[in-house]
Amino acid sequence: MKNSKILKNIIEVLTAFIYFCGFMTVIALVVHLLSRMGVFKDLIQTRRLSVNVNGIQLFPKHPQPLWQLIFPIFSSAIYIYLFITIRSFLQNLYQEKIFSHFNIELCNRAWKVLLVLTFMSGTLETSGDVYLLPFTFQFSFNSDLLLAVAIVWALGKILERGIEIAEENELTI
Repeated sequence: MKNSKILKNIIEVLTAFIYFCGFMTVIALVVHLLSRMGVFKDLIQTRRLSVNVNGIQLFPKHPQPLWQLIFPIFSSAIYIYLFITIRSFLQNLYQEKIFSHFNIELCNRAWKVLLVLTFMSGTLETSGDVYLLPFTFQFSFNSDLLLAVAIVWALGKILERGIEIAEENELTI
């Protein structure tokens, strides 16, 4: 697989995408905080601009409590962590380290992260005064990610069994 130009290109694109996601999350957080401080007051008052990046409202018309930014930032961090895990797995494939214990660890890490993301499709919304509790939590379930959990878990088990077979073959004369 070392000669696979397609796999090398996928790894490079995934690396660029990881940096882009991290950069956009930081920029979205900074713009949101600056708009709360009144830097973009003219844009907000005209109500012409409403942008949402990774769950972070860039120019909030109605200020929400800052604790509501925790959920989108945490979600973005988990997605970036998942992409880093996928990139590590693809790099191992490119280096022809297919049946390794590290790949099993990456598969186990990936299915657990996907399981968390399956249940993290909710949003936090305030009810009543925006600076006081109580808040409502809308919870949704992503069945596509649950299917991905099963596939990645099965891939990890296949790699695990492949390593066991390779170890048995080494002991056989």
